[in-house]
Amino acid sequence: MDHQTTADGARRALALVRIVMGTTALLAPGLIAGRLQDAPGRNPAAPYVLRLFGVRTVVMGLDLLAGDARALRSAPLVHASDALAALAAGRAGQVPWRGAAAAAGLSAVNTALALAALAAAGGSPPPAAAPDAVPDGGRRTAREAREAVPYRPDRRPAGSR
Repeated sequence: MDHQTTADGARRALALVRIVMGTTALLAPGLIAGRLQDAPGRNPAAPYVLRLFGVRTVVMGLDLLAGDARALRSAPLVHASDALAALAAGRAGQVPWRGAAAAAGLSAVNTALALAALAAAGGSPPPAAAPDAVPDGGRRTAREAREAVPYRPDRRPAGSR
């Protein structure tokens, strides 16, 4: 198996885990809260916080599937910090140790997948497929968009005529 195949496999696996976990947090936050807490109703803010986590996680998973270079580079830091946060919550008694260990374990696996994908990509994501391809999965910064389209004062936006 070559490095590119390994990088793609690890990146896709991590993206799938993110999308599944994020969707679960969005649609069934009580399920995750029940796994993390001994009494799921103990923290009434948990569904709200889990939905915030869910949105973030789904977006990051979709970014990875799209080949977003920043998503690949930031993945190890995101998952390592998630693991540390889970352990800190367990230590502080905010979450039972069993739930903290499960969350930290999942985040540790995600960290390993992220590091494997990054290492297999040579420490940086693979270059775009074509020289004229837009980096980061087709998204441009506002500055890149302005620079890509020359300013033409003689042209007005559609609908303003």
